[in-house]
Amino acid sequence: MSAALLGLSLKEASWAFLGVVLLIFGYYVLWTLSAQLARYDVSPLLAYLPDLFYGLLASLLAWRLR
Repeated sequence: MSAALLGLSLKEASWAFLGVVLLIFGYYVLWTLSAQLARYDVSPLLAYLPDLFYGLLASLLAWRLR
């Protein structure tokens, strides 16, 4: 959902594409980081970090497009 909202919020197609690619890359980085932190028993709740972050980002982008 956040990828669609980011794509809609950027005016030019090239910037929208680059934003969505960077969004996917950022999700992958947060996903692997949170998996490693949960693996070493820092906190098992950190496994939900990417979902919470991108849910907040989608909420902010949806409010901005309102």
